[in-house]
Amino acid sequence: MAEFLEVAKQAVLEASNIIRSKSGKNEEVLDKISRFDIVTQVDLDSEYKILEIIRASFPGHNILSEEKGLSNIGSEFTWVIDPLDGTALFTAGLPDYCVAIGLLKNNEPYLGVISRVETSETYWAQVGQGAFKNGQRIHVSDVDDLSRAVVFSDYQNTWEQRVQDLNRAELLLKSVKTLRSGTGSVSSLAYLAEGKISGFTHVCKPWDFAAGAIIIKEAGGKVTNLNGSEPDWTKERLDLVASNGLIHEQILEALK
Repeated sequence: MAEFLEVAKQAVLEASNIIRSKSGKNEEVLDKISRFDIVTQVDLDSEYKILEIIRASFPGHNILSEEKGLSNIGSEFTWVIDPLDGTALFTAGLPDYCVAIGLLKNNEPYLGVISRVETSETYWAQVGQGAFKNGQRIHVSDVDDLSRAVVFSDYQNTWEQRVQDLNRAELLLKSVKTLRSGTGSVSSLAYLAEGKISGFTHVCKPWDFAAGAIIIKEAGGKVTNLNGSEPDWTKERLDLVASNGLIHEQILEALK
């Protein structure tokens, strides 16, 4: 496990250095499936470096990455990679873009590392070992009432999906203290793990959540499907709720 963590940290650090070197420069933006889902050369360069490091250390492991997809060779371990979460923020010169590397063991979150690139903050966790930010132990918030909670959400990549997201936001707005969107999914999960917010909901891809899920759990929080059950990380799309645990059922109830 220690070797897994060190390799993940190295990959996140080197990818972050690549992204940081391109910060403030005009990067060509390409639409993938819509104008809401974009990719730049920085995404690809970051992913290439991460894949290079992980494959050199663990050639027998599966890898699922945002741009390259799934390489399944039958291992019990699957690395799940988001080389640049918040590409739109990065290209706009806004902070909170991140690199995230998660490791699943038998399709369950086992280890996660997140880098908030612009501020050089690094979060990590592994099963049974607690959650950390820059070496200091972190915990979720102690807010136990949804009406006093700050909750974040995110938007999907087509207009039809975003209409669904807006309908969900309307449900939450009736119950929470504050509902915000505008930062990336990975960044939101890091904020949740360190207690700055108390909840987050998103219909997402596995790489959006895999690293953050184990960090939140090890920080004392909870991650489930919208129906309250354990997520199936083999699915292409996940409808997830993350929280400090204390308001989890309240969020699920509000979203009914």
